[in-house]
Amino acid sequence: MIKRIFIRQKAKQLTFRFKALLAITLSLFAFVGIPQVLAKPVNKPNIIIYVTDDQGLETLGIYGGKDVPTPHLDSFAKQGVYFTHAFASASSCAVSRANILSGQHGHVNGMYGHAHGKHHFSSFDNTLSLPNRLTQEGYRTARVGKYHLAPAEVYQFDQVLSGKTKSGFASGRSLVEMADEVMSFVKAEGEAGKQQPFFLYIAPNDPHRAAPHQFDKANSFGNRKGGYPGVKPFRQKPSEVGIPNYLPDLPQIRDEMVEFNESISRIDQGFGRLIQNLKQAGVFENTIILFLSDNGTPMPNAKTTLYDTGIRLPLLMHVPGIQRQGKIDDALVSWVDLTPTLLDLAGVKYKADSFNGRSFKTVLNGKNTDDFSEVYASHNFHEITMYYPMRAVRDKRYKLIWNIAHRLEYPTGWNVWDSSTNYAIRESGVTHLGQRLVQDYKFRAEYELYDLINDPLEVNNLAYRAKHQTTLNKYKNKIKQFVTQTQDPWAIKLIHE
Repeated sequence: MIKRIFIRQKAKQLTFRFKALLAITLSLFAFVGIPQVLAKPVNKPNIIIYVTDDQGLETLGIYGGKDVPTPHLDSFAKQGVYFTHAFASASSCAVSRANILSGQHGHVNGMYGHAHGKHHFSSFDNTLSLPNRLTQEGYRTARVGKYHLAPAEVYQFDQVLSGKTKSGFASGRSLVEMADEVMSFVKAEGEAGKQQPFFLYIAPNDPHRAAPHQFDKANSFGNRKGGYPGVKPFRQKPSEVGIPNYLPDLPQIRDEMVEFNESISRIDQGFGRLIQNLKQAGVFENTIILFLSDNGTPMPNAKTTLYDTGIRLPLLMHVPGIQRQGKIDDALVSWVDLTPTLLDLAGVKYKADSFNGRSFKTVLNGKNTDDFSEVYASHNFHEITMYYPMRAVRDKRYKLIWNIAHRLEYPTGWNVWDSSTNYAIRESGVTHLGQRLVQDYKFRAEYELYDLINDPLEVNNLAYRAKHQTTLNKYKNKIKQFVTQTQDPWAIKLIHE
């Protein structure tokens, strides 16, 4: 017994001596400058999402747009990366924004249509959004401009920056002022003087149509006489504008394109000012920046449709430390991929099965691009009165759209329907929207199958041609798998039929 006690005492003495020796050794290492593990926490990147309102792919020079000079956006794209095949997972403002910030499709997060006013759709209370996740990781968060989300507890930000600029204009329209005024948040320190990383969500109202919507005159698209502070005027004559390939050439449409293009120029100048400010503040290099739109241009045959004019959109990114630069054309990515990608880039752990999308960080480094070969999209409502559920799958060769309510006339979104462009189309008696028959736009088949290589404008429906039935069934099975895996309420229709 005494021997055991002696042994324990000797062991304690040796342990004490070892601890003392270890402490002295570590002190010497620190004195001579040998780095200590975990001496400094990892510096997480800042994150900015800049999401415009109704801006189609064709509006940027980097994507071949010729009507409006967009030098700041084009330069940003070339110095960072830009995707040629990036897609909204919905073609409606509120749903698309909810999908961006949740990483889930609208029928999964609960946002089936517009959130504001009488429409009153909202995400499920248990949805865990990007701002809420980043708050948990120690980020400061703020938003400015258009919100269009609900409930506020699900899409919560520490700060809501002023909706009015110092000049008294709406911050979502006076975009150079907006770029200046967000810098107070960017430069601020966090709690107890800590330099916390930040997440800033910037959502201009441009180039969305402005109220009131009038069928007998061109919409202003937020433009005003005298312009906005810091914005150089850009004004074309109606004869100078190009007509998008999905619209007819009518005088009223030219008048509206003049206004729309001025709004696009304002976006480019505002974004350019933001990048300039970030560089001057010394935070640009450690900031992930995304530029994108929620859905296509606010015109018939574009916004609210699942044609490429409604969902194929710009995606420009600045990501510190990645391997690729310039154009990325070998992967198809979706807005539901954005939240998991940003969390991955920020080093934030998450459960992959909590998202419908997935991180494309590997694509940014030139790897696993074959894994991103198809995307899915859906639509249920725009306004409460615009009910027309659709589901779609797209890869580089084919797109299949399932028009669930195909027996109904297609209901154009209200702010597009009640426009001088749409009124001119109705009253002129034109038979085509670009190359698409007006009749086919209004009254749709249950399935629309398009060969995107031979028919990029999606006007020749192959779904009911005998030689394409194998292809049709292949893509119908893809949609069936999609609605089943995402527990889409409309899965019951496919299963029973």
